[in-house]
Formats: sequence, structure tokens, C-alpha cells
Amino acid sequence: MIPLSNSSSLTIKHVGIGVFDGVHRGHQEIIATVLQQSHSPQETAILTFHPHPLEIIAPDKAPLRLTSPDRMEHWIHHYGIPHLIAISFDEKIRHFSPQEFILWLKRHLPHLQSLTVGFNWRFGFNGLGSTLTLVDLGSQLNFSTHIVPPLTIENEPARSTRIREAVLQRNFLLADHLLGHSFEVSGTIVHGDGKGTTLGFPTANLTPHRQLLPPFGTYACFASVEGTSYRSVLNYGLRPTFQKKSPQLEVHLIGFTGDIYNKEILLNQWHWLRDEKKFPDLPSLQSQISTDIQSALQIPFSP
Repeated sequence: MIPLSNSSSLTIKHVGIGVFDGVHRGHQEIIATVLQQSHSPQETAILTFHPHPLEIIAPDKAPLRLTSPDRMEHWIHHYGIPHLIAISFDEKIRHFSPQEFILWLKRHLPHLQSLTVGFNWRFGFNGLGSTLTLVDLGSQLNFSTHIVPPLTIENEPARSTRIREAVLQRNFLLADHLLGHSFEVSGTIVHGDGKGTTLGFPTANLTPHRQLLPPFGTYACFASVEGTSYRSVLNYGLRPTFQKKSPQLEVHLIGFTGDIYNKEILLNQWHWLRDEKKFPDLPSLQSQISTDIQSALQIPFSP
């Protein structure tokens, strides 16, 4: 991800702009429209905001991200755009009028020929700028404007809010369908309390990036570390058998042996197995974990 202030060396002519949280199928329509305007992908870029504007405007209303910055960049590249440029959203930018914002953007992107946005994009202080405002400013400043209509999936628009709702309902089939790829959680492996090893099922304890997580429970998933993927069983919750007071996310990589502390891990292809529960003793918990592993082994994960 390139800061906008460092993008002057790039000859960017065609740009899509928005939050792009999840890089879902609606966002992919914007990406495709940007690419259609250009003779070379190297002239294209996606502009996003970091942090999320609501984290500055109304922190209590800011949603947890569907996608970490690294995974956002991965998917932007995957769908054909080589440059992801970050606008550092702050109080100064927040108070720009719509015209001030576009003039400021044009100074940073002097070669701009086209700007593509979603149908409901707003910009400028208090969202005073609409797509009609953008079309008018584009005609004044000599760039074309492309407004991408909503992508309707199962009678409703594909949007980040709908995907969050699906994840919180453990409806990963719908979430993945709206995303166009698997729902993912990424983070760093940290040392835990060693309970998993004591039980005979060593776990990797995960500190996730600031991302949305599904409800407490036990899940099967695919865990990728340094390019290798493992069928896995994941537990997210308070571990009531051990009377923990703060949520913990831990994952057992089936068949893995080795040291993965401080390494990045990516979890995808989620499947709900069961609710979290308190077991009367450790043998009962061990038996349930064995059952969970067998369930995970039966799920048809994609390679």
C-alpha cells in the first residue's frame, strides 16, 4: 500500500476510489470498470482510506474491518490492479469541501483521466458531495467519471454491511458468495498458556488484526502459514472449562509439527462445528476435540 504523498512517481491515469473493505463482488465491478478505461494496468490504481473515515468522524460507529490492509492489497492485485494507494484520512481531509477534496486529489494525481466510484459514494465534509457533484467536477477538471451501479445478489446489493451480518450469523456460504472469495482472518501467532499441548492437541494462539470475528464457538478452517495450508480446528471464546475471562482465538493445525511463533497466519474456508461449552473434566474435553478433528477432516476444503 503506497501513501498518496509518495505516488507522484507513478503515472496513474485511471482510478477507483472507496473504502473497499472486503474487496467484495461489488468492489470487483469497480475494479473491472477501472481496467476497462486503460490501455495498460500499470496506469491504474485503487485509492482507499486509512484509517477508515469513521474511525476519525465517529469512532464508536467504526466497523471492524472485513479485510486487513495486507489482504486488501492482495485482493486488489489479484483482481488486476497493480497499485493500492492509501489516503491518510485525518481532520484536515475530513473538513475539505467536495471541490477542495477533488482539487487536492488532482494535485497528487496530475495525470488523472478517469475516476470510478460506486453508485452511493459520498465525499467532502459531512458527505456533501454526491456522484452528481463528482460528474460536474470531472467535467470542469477534464477527467471522466464512471458510476458503477449496485451489484444485486439474491435480491439485495452486495455490500460490506451485509457480509458482516452473514459472518455474525455464521453464514459463511453467503459471506463467501458475496465476497467472491473466502472470508478470512489474519494475525500473528503468540505464546499461549500451553493448555493445548497439555491436552495433547497443541494450538497456535492468534492475535488477529483489527478485524471482524464470528461469534464464539468451534470451527473448522484452513490455516496457512508461510505458504503451506493445513486443515485446522479453531476455538474462539472464553474457554469456560478453564474459566477464562477474556476471549482467546486458538487453532490446532492438524498434522503440523514445528515452531510458528511470531509468524503470520491466515484462516479461511470457515465452517461452524459447535457452540463453545464447559466440559466436566479434561478427558471429556479431549474426547470432544478428537471428534472436532474428525469432523474437520470430513469437510471438503478447496485446495
